[in-house]
Amino acid sequence: MNWMVALSLGLTLSACYVVLCRVEKMVRGVTKPIIFYQHSALALGFFVSFVLGFTQWADLAEAASAAGVLVFFGLSANRWRVRAPEDTSSKPGELDGLTSSS
Repeated sequence: MNWMVALSLGLTLSACYVVLCRVEKMVRGVTKPIIFYQHSALALGFFVSFVLGFTQWADLAEAASAAGVLVFFGLSANRWRVRAPEDTSSKPGELDGLTSSS
C-alpha cells in the first residue's frame, strides 16, 4: 500500500469518526429526522469510500466521499434556502477566561 492510499484511508476513517461523534450527540425527538438522514448519507459515503479503497474500484473512493457530501448538502438545501434555520441560531455565549482583568 503506497502512502497516498494510506493517507486517503486515514482521512476517510477520521471523517467517519467525526460524523459518528456528531450523530451520537443528536437527541431522538429533538433533532429533526432530516438531520439524521443528512449525517447518515455523509457517513455512508465515507464508509463506502473506505471499503472501495481495498477493492479493484479504488479509483472511485473519492467519488463516493464526494457523493456523500453532495447528498448531505442536497438534503439541507431547503432548510438553508432563505436563512439559517431557527434551530441553528443562538446568541453568542460568554467568553470566560479569555479576557484579562488588568
